[in-house]
Amino acid sequence: VSKTSSIFAADVQIISDLAKEQKTAQGNFPGPCPVIFNGCIEDANGAIERGADAVVVDACDVDSPQIKKVDIICRVSSIDQVRTLLATGFKHAFLLPGTMGDDELAAILEVVPEEAL
Repeated sequence: VSKTSSIFAADVQIISDLAKEQKTAQGNFPGPCPVIFNGCIEDANGAIERGADAVVVDACDVDSPQIKKVDIICRVSSIDQVRTLLATGFKHAFLLPGTMGDDELAAILEVVPEEAL
């Protein structure tokens, strides 16, 4: 039994292939996994057109017009970035680096809204 809850890819063609494959799981158990694009912002529109369910963007790109059609996951690397985004009304998901220290991670988790976890 697969325990995959989402699939990340940075290549538009791979996103296209994954999205097509995941459509075959609709109506089955387990159902399809969200296909998430985490490549260059310049390629986001192409990934969305080819089936990406969500896009990972840097904090500076969160207002980019081409990503408004799908869910947004914001890549952040500091509590200041999280606070700035929250102040603008951003309440989507956050992606944190795996190299973050425990104290900084704990501080970020204290300010991130529960619905964004």
